[in-house]
Amino acid sequence: MGCSAACGIGDRMSPLLYAALSAPYMKPMTVKLLAFAQTRDLLGFHERAIDCAPAESPRTILARLAPTLDPAALRVAVDGEYADWDAPVGAASEIALIPPVSGG
Repeated sequence: MGCSAACGIGDRMSPLLYAALSAPYMKPMTVKLLAFAQTRDLLGFHERAIDCAPAESPRTILARLAPTLDPAALRVAVDGEYADWDAPVGAASEIALIPPVSGG
């Protein structure tokens, strides 16, 4: 039994994150999560460092942070490029939550 199981680390994080980090080929990483406009107000921060695994998607990361926030009205960008909510973040360093904008 490895230290993760013996030390109870899995008790303090989501099962998906624990499973992903337990895989020998998945190293934990930290990404910068950016929130803008009303999304910033709902989450209570503009920028936060988030621990995740490369196999996690922006949707799973957001669900872990704000389970009641529906991403349907938001766009997500990973390292400056619009991305699919369900695609793994891979080796990303930044995830941005972009609310709808209006112009005229």
